[in-house]
Amino acid sequence: MTLGPKKVRVDQNVNCGILALYITIYMGLHLGMEIQAIIGQLHIVDGEPKTNFPVPGLLAQAPSKKVEKNRRLDSLFAHLTLEPAAVPGLDGDDALIQDLIDALSAAFYRTEGTINTAVRLAIRHINELLLNWNVNYPEMRREGAITCAVMRGDELYVVQVGPSLAFMGHNFGVERMPAHEPDILTPLGTTANLDFRFGHYRLQSGDMFLMVEPRMVSLATPVLQPALVDTEVEIGLAELKDVVADGSGRLLLVEFTDDPPFDFPETEGLIAPLGRNTIAPILERPSKPQRRGGLRPRLTPVESTVRRGAAAAATGASKLTDSVADVLEQIRPVDQEPPDEENSGWTLPTALAILIPVILGIIVTSVFLQWDNTQRLGQITQQMNTLLNLASEEPDEEARRTYYLEVLRLGAQAGEIRPQDGDVLRMQGAAMAQLDRLDNITRLSGTLLDLVDLDESELTSIAISDRFEGYIFVLDSGLNRVWGYEGGEDFLQMDVTERSQVLFGGQAVQSHVVGEIVDLYWRPQGTSVTQNGVAMLDRRGAILSYYPEFTNTRAFTLDLSSGWRTPTQIKGFSERLYILDNQAGFIWRYYPEGDDFSIRADDQAITFFEAVEIPQLVDFDINAADGTVVLLYKNGNMVRLADGRSIWPAGTLEDGGLTSPMLAPKSVKIVGRGSTASIFVLDTGSGRLLQFSLSGGLLAQYRASDESGRELLTRANDFAVVDQPLRVFVTADNELYVATLE
Repeated sequence: MTLGPKKVRVDQNVNCGILALYITIYMGLHLGMEIQAIIGQLHIVDGEPKTNFPVPGLLAQAPSKKVEKNRRLDSLFAHLTLEPAAVPGLDGDDALIQDLIDALSAAFYRTEGTINTAVRLAIRHINELLLNWNVNYPEMRREGAITCAVMRGDELYVVQVGPSLAFMGHNFGVERMPAHEPDILTPLGTTANLDFRFGHYRLQSGDMFLMVEPRMVSLATPVLQPALVDTEVEIGLAELKDVVADGSGRLLLVEFTDDPPFDFPETEGLIAPLGRNTIAPILERPSKPQRRGGLRPRLTPVESTVRRGAAAAATGASKLTDSVADVLEQIRPVDQEPPDEENSGWTLPTALAILIPVILGIIVTSVFLQWDNTQRLGQITQQMNTLLNLASEEPDEEARRTYYLEVLRLGAQAGEIRPQDGDVLRMQGAAMAQLDRLDNITRLSGTLLDLVDLDESELTSIAISDRFEGYIFVLDSGLNRVWGYEGGEDFLQMDVTERSQVLFGGQAVQSHVVGEIVDLYWRPQGTSVTQNGVAMLDRRGAILSYYPEFTNTRAFTLDLSSGWRTPTQIKGFSERLYILDNQAGFIWRYYPEGDDFSIRADDQAITFFEAVEIPQLVDFDINAADGTVVLLYKNGNMVRLADGRSIWPAGTLEDGGLTSPMLAPKSVKIVGRGSTASIFVLDTGSGRLLQFSLSGGLLAQYRASDESGRELLTRANDFAVVDQPLRVFVTADNELYVATLE
């Protein structure tokens, strides 16, 4: 990567407290165009612009030549806020927040793997540092919020934790991140279990990205239009100063453009090359051995003894100590000139006072965590082995089944401590094989159709057309896009070499900008609907319909979408649209108006005349023949209702032959028509695909193995069934399979 000219511009109309730093980053993009980032920062306290740059907690960092190989195309932007827990709205300590932002940058650029993985590990690392700070200094407790963004080519990956806030300006308007306040907001420094929010955007010239502090949560997107839409960073900073007015805030503004200014006027302020300026920490230093995970202490796999566990913890702590030396080197590089006398003597002692208790806390915590994990894993594996021995000696079939199911449950717990443990996998496989024999399981053989070999790809939902059209559509939630395939007539001549991108987040469809795509279903032509197509639900309140015969896409805004909370699933019946919204407690109902939809004020949702716990539902489906509704619950229970009342008495599934309960059901679909229709349920907990009759009788149970012999359905996200002959299309991780009878 070659860096172009960089200068600092101070807009005289705004104030010398506004620093606009122009960074030209040349990258080869997919279409050959060059996206460049122009960065400006604004620091205002009680209406007065400040000139104390760098602003603590703001980061704009281009990669150096010495970063991890996977990170050499990644430019990192971050906004970190610390607040005293008892006094919301106040800034945290500048020294602490700057140490954390430096540690974040160093950890990110030294971590292998995908972008989201590297950001997630870097955030976890500074969370551990802040958590230990809070343990050691409870009287100076701090809670944090962070927004991280990584630009690679023409793509922007965004990760947020805590009450962080950011905005993306497009040509058509401003997008808020998060769009709505999440139900769970876990600040940094309060727990080891963080709630990450991910976003992915395809950048276009003219897009603007703004990161602000949580205290500015009351900002409305229309107010930010002049600063973020059809403008430039200098104008945007001036508008933002007016928005902040007499308040306080630290703002980082990024303009993405393929047409940067060539001549920068002489300005007052700091002029420094990227990587050695006041926004980005210094990463150019003598290289050290690369460590996976960077500054984050990476624990080795759990050993079989407590002694080894403690030794591993000490090793991890020693690596952390080495990494802390890197941080101190950033604070005071060996080749740096001595500081001014008035500023000397406080930086290094302050850093040591912060970091030494953190190091000691991590050492002690690591030892006890390793010890506890080792003991727990040993107990679980011993219990699994005992249960397998008991099952082999047990004459009663039901008792054996109970033992084997318990082995699977314990194996799932062991996987949380140490994934892919050989002994655990072996015992899980033995239990699953025995359950196959007891439950008359039919084995399917999975064939890989497509591997989406892109960072963060996660195929979550699948929809197929009528068999004579042979279209397959897959939602890639990791990348927030939809892929299309041609399966051939009756899905017998699959052609996956021509994977096409149907839709992606940030795409402009008519006057609508695509947000987060939630789910999709095949919407056939009918009385009101003019064309066959796939309908995709946008969490922003729109249905996006793609018509493969004409390769065009249309957007339809849904009424009363402001009342949605967490829409998760969509289904179609009699040309109507149904949306499962767990938090709102409704299955919304929309009626067709041509290709569009409308909602009726007196009939907004399905009415149930008995207790239905919609927040506990994972999925639902509607029988095309009679309109009966099948509801699937998280606990493995499933009911069928007609006119809002259950038509299955209690115990229907068990009486119908279901001897092994569903452990973690994920999806339900009604396949076929009339009396020959079947209800298929994907249960990832037991790795089964269950087939029931409409009366609740168990017809068949399937398990599937991929081409390497691994269980396929335990890691499946969704499925689609084509019968006669039976073919099951399965999305698992970033892979698309078809499973057929062996």
